[in-house]
Amino acid sequence: MNDESSKKLKADLIRKRELSDIAAVLQSREGRRFIWRLLESAGVFKTTMTGNSWTYFNEGLRSLGLKIYADVMDSCPDRLKEMWAEGKILKEEEDSYGR
Repeated sequence: MNDESSKKLKADLIRKRELSDIAAVLQSREGRRFIWRLLESAGVFKTTMTGNSWTYFNEGLRSLGLKIYADVMDSCPDRLKEMWAEGKILKEEEDSYGR
């Protein structure tokens, strides 16, 4: 095996492990809740434009969030719909606290 194909094999094995890790985290409700919180905190589902230099900071956060989002989509995209529904229920629960 030449050096180039060895590097490709190594990268493929590492990526496969990464996606397996994400799939394992998303198997539990707690894991999905954690990933959903990361995606929301990173601003994946909203605009980052502020009209000032905070936009750059927000875009950095969003960039990381989009990487996590892509990993979710590459490993088990059906979990995204599940997280979305669970996130909606969680928001409703949190909004009702203290009423």
